[in-house]
Amino acid sequence: MSCPISGRVSRRRRHHPPSRRCTPSRWRGAWRGGSGSAARRGGGGGHVGRIRHLNNVKGVLGYYTSSIGPNAPKSPVWGIWDVEGVTKNAVDQPLLISDAMLVKRVVFGGLNRATFRTMSDSVERYTLTVDSVKREITLTGRFDPKNGRTMSYTKPDSLHLVLTGKVGDDSLVVRLRRFDERRLTLVSRGFNWIQELPYNR
Repeated sequence: MSCPISGRVSRRRRHHPPSRRCTPSRWRGAWRGGSGSAARRGGGGGHVGRIRHLNNVKGVLGYYTSSIGPNAPKSPVWGIWDVEGVTKNAVDQPLLISDAMLVKRVVFGGLNRATFRTMSDSVERYTLTVDSVKREITLTGRFDPKNGRTMSYTKPDSLHLVLTGKVGDDSLVVRLRRFDERRLTLVSRGFNWIQELPYNR
């Protein structure tokens, strides 16, 4: 069997000259990121390839920093919020676990996303638009654009958020309290590749 580089052959097979595609110069050119002719012209193909790679890395890092990273800009309502109270048509509503339609937690996250979790643990997903001048949020159903609403928001302090608006024919006032993300298991306990003991039972 012949070597693709040197053209040497074992005793069992007849010698034949190496193919032009397998000459060392062309292999070196391929490793530089271009053809042999490109390598002979100064390795321009490899240089362009490296620049493209660096630009791709910078693009990914820029997107992470500006959109989803821990230092990305956050909306005024960003965070995890637990429902403290609901007033419907000027009447306070009891927060009953048996009320499957009652929202218990609201999450305003990155990428203009919002989720509403009910007492039955069903989730409604929305696209979020925040107008910090008018102090309004617009929620549009991610899978049903017709399912939308606009609500006003106020922040009495950093730990509380109040949403006011109409849902259908009902006037709602939803009082929310900020959930401390440091209580989340992944944050408080850290990431572990190996868990020898059954922690999540």
